Amino acid sequence: MWKIRKGSATPLTEVTSGDSASFNYKAWKEEKRQAEERLFETLQTTIEDRDLEGFRVLFREGVNQLWSIYQKLPDRKSDCRLQVRQNERVQNLFANICQRDGSGEFIETFLRELPMVNDEIHQQARKEDPSFNPRKEPNRALHIAIQAKAFENVKVLLQQDEVDVNALWKLKKFTPIMMLFTVASSDNLSEVSELLITLAEENADINIGDYRLHPLSVLCRNENLTSEEKRNLLEICLAQFNCDVDNLYKGQARKDIDALNLQGLVVEVQPADVTPALLESFIMEGKEVEFGQRFGEFFSGSLSGDLGDVYRMLKLAASKGRNVCVEVMFKKLKEGKQFDDNTIDQINLSKQLKIICKNGFSRVLKLFLDNINSRICNKHPLLLTAVRELYKNKTPARQRCFELLLEDRRVSVEGCDDSGQTALHYAVQHGMDREALEIMTKRTPYLGSTNRNHETPLHSMNPDVLGAFLDSRVSATAEELQLNLNGLLPSKQKTNCSASETDLVWYLSESENLRPLLRHPVISTLIRIKWLFMRWLIYVMIVTSIAFATCFTIYSVQNSLIAEMFCWLLLSYYFIVVITTSIAGVYDLLYQQPQRQAILRRSRFQFPKGFDFFHLLNKFREMSIVILAVWSLCSPNRTTSALLILLTGIDVIVHLGLFPSTALSTSIVMLETVSRGFLKILLVYAILIVSFGFSFYVMFTKSSGAENDADQPSTGEDFNNFSSIRGSLVKSLVMMIGEFDASEIPFDSHALSYFTFVTFVVLVTLVVANLINGVAVSDISEIRQEAEVAALAKWLENLRRFEKIFSHFEWIRRRTSFFYRYAPSVSVRLQEGNIIVLARIAAAGKSAKDSEEILNIFPGWGFFCHCIDPDTCSAAKDIVRRQNAAGIGAVPQEEYGERLLRLEQKVMKLNGAEAGEGKNFRESVRNGRV
Repeated sequence: MWKIRKGSATPLTEVTSGDSASFNYKAWKEEKRQAEERLFETLQTTIEDRDLEGFRVLFREGVNQLWSIYQKLPDRKSDCRLQVRQNERVQNLFANICQRDGSGEFIETFLRELPMVNDEIHQQARKEDPSFNPRKEPNRALHIAIQAKAFENVKVLLQQDEVDVNALWKLKKFTPIMMLFTVASSDNLSEVSELLITLAEENADINIGDYRLHPLSVLCRNENLTSEEKRNLLEICLAQFNCDVDNLYKGQARKDIDALNLQGLVVEVQPADVTPALLESFIMEGKEVEFGQRFGEFFSGSLSGDLGDVYRMLKLAASKGRNVCVEVMFKKLKEGKQFDDNTIDQINLSKQLKIICKNGFSRVLKLFLDNINSRICNKHPLLLTAVRELYKNKTPARQRCFELLLEDRRVSVEGCDDSGQTALHYAVQHGMDREALEIMTKRTPYLGSTNRNHETPLHSMNPDVLGAFLDSRVSATAEELQLNLNGLLPSKQKTNCSASETDLVWYLSESENLRPLLRHPVISTLIRIKWLFMRWLIYVMIVTSIAFATCFTIYSVQNSLIAEMFCWLLLSYYFIVVITTSIAGVYDLLYQQPQRQAILRRSRFQFPKGFDFFHLLNKFREMSIVILAVWSLCSPNRTTSALLILLTGIDVIVHLGLFPSTALSTSIVMLETVSRGFLKILLVYAILIVSFGFSFYVMFTKSSGAENDADQPSTGEDFNNFSSIRGSLVKSLVMMIGEFDASEIPFDSHALSYFTFVTFVVLVTLVVANLINGVAVSDISEIRQEAEVAALAKWLENLRRFEKIFSHFEWIRRRTSFFYRYAPSVSVRLQEGNIIVLARIAAAGKSAKDSEEILNIFPGWGFFCHCIDPDTCSAAKDIVRRQNAAGIGAVPQEEYGERLLRLEQKVMKLNGAEAGEGKNFRESVRNGRV
């Protein structure tokens, strides 16, 4: 690639399509700038010199050169010719030509190459005129020429094919006729009169104004014309045009004409012809009654012709919120049987609905949704647009738009913008808790969908909102509980089948705020069902762990050849199981977990402390067992075997925690929780115990032969006499629990020995030991609740690891997947031991009874019972009971619902609360206020 040098042409890279990453945009812009400078400086010279032939040749070559430059752009979104027409330098050149009178031939040459007579032109600011504002200048060729009083150029423009003689100036909504009246004076009266006749021949409509003044009113108020000159122009207008001076603009035109007191001028009363421009003026002016009266006449004449004007008026009325006009047009289109898929294509339905939602036109939106029976293209995220506008300004009309879109199943609730943001993402991120709850309960989108930053709606969701949503998923009868899992599982139709079904619940377990919701009946049941899908693998791991521990214990005790052979076989199998189940976890820990944590921290997601450390300890324990087993089998050593037996016993306890038994798993987790808390507190007071240990060693050690004590084998007497540093530290730790054996301690060695010993007994044995025990188990009920959540999180962690491994194997993935085979609903039969019943996805040739599958293996066998535990069923019944209690007051709520909503908004505003915030939000949901 050539380097850019100032003042020299810069060759471009040869990339011409598709490869936008390697395209040199800087070099392309430099080449375009240099080409424009050479071209337009030369063209400006030819225009000033009136060199038409030179202008024709240079302009054609310049257009082709710009076209070739635009063609080099990768991933072009529009035609190159259109990009040339939209070039600022090209548009400014055309504006300059239109302003220079007598440049008709140049205009014709220009338009033959670039037909932009009706394009919006954006003029550049003039260096010589600092007050020049391009936004306030005319933006159509006709208006530019008329304002510059280049009347010859106006004639040339009017001779062009398909010129829009009723084009409106974007700023002031002036038509060419109105613009002509504003520049009319005594000096150019003849040219203005001639142009009026030409405009009449081109079927210009004089009844179209700026929706405030009739064009004839502009003429009457022109101060540069005398009364006679105004009479002449009025006579031309009355003769050439069908002027309606009474029915339009509240009759202001007749009032202005009468104010001139022109003797002999008769203005007859005649209604204007019904034209698309006239009907559009009704729409713009807000005269919906007049539109309804005149549209029928226009539509009856359009049935056999093109309905393009009707479609254009329908889009205009929708964008302005004229619901009466929209209703009239829909009614006429349906009566004439002209409403079909072609209508949908012509009005660009998706874009129109977005404009309607953005402006909050609820009545217009309802008309569109009621009259359009075909599917709605969700190219634009309509619900996201409605939520954004509702957040900016919460009005009843915008609230109604939001509700209409939620009720219409054709509108996608999972529509997202370029950054992957859905309506639910936006609602939870901006504290719109009520709207978020409505989206989840009425449409139930998948809560695990991620945006471009890999954030789900759960990352910013209020726990009370999610709890209220989960409560709404529970229903019950006297015989059965119904748990709806919609929104918690990825859809087979909308999601890749390799999607993880545990990711959503994993987000809950990783959040400190949402983590307690793992105990909710819906979430805990989902975890239990996923466990049942993978139960055989977990059984294999548990049996392997027990057999491995048993065989190595026997081998360490008896050291027989048969036990050694079994140990080698089990070691090989255990090694394969550990490596297979650890690959996904280690990869997730080392590579994906740090990235995910960085992303989630940016999104206000809170992680439980110490997660990675203890996750790494589990992996270290498994690999240590394999290494020690190989070492013990290759070179038997009693110390190694003893350590191996201890680790295998711990491994068995950890694997027993994988059983879906609340009592067993909670007990194991409580052991870990209390041990962790005890060790943390003990580390604080370890300095005190070590200090007493060294103090006892110095105080009670014999002075003679102390140096040789370390070389002699230790005895019970040496241990009690603190004769070595190691023994003294261990003895101090043992004494902390009350094991003194004070009769063996030589108190006569020092006068302060009694005082030191008593201080240890009071400070360490009585105070520190009891303090550690009290703090570690201070609130056992709270520890039990946390242990239940932690047990569910551990189940989930292992299930997620297994699911990652199985995602690479199609057959296993289908067997362990929920949405491959079952509908997202779970039934719990209360009268049959709380068994779980799933509904298979309906298949051809199978009855409804065949679609049921009961998940209840080994009922009543203790840890092997796979039904729902009674605590979960009781919690679900409590939820249903609260919902029924909240439903008692539904009648007055419906009557005064809107009044209560307005009152709550005022109270929240006075308290400085944002939309959707509140500590008791979930309670208000349960009480029927939401």
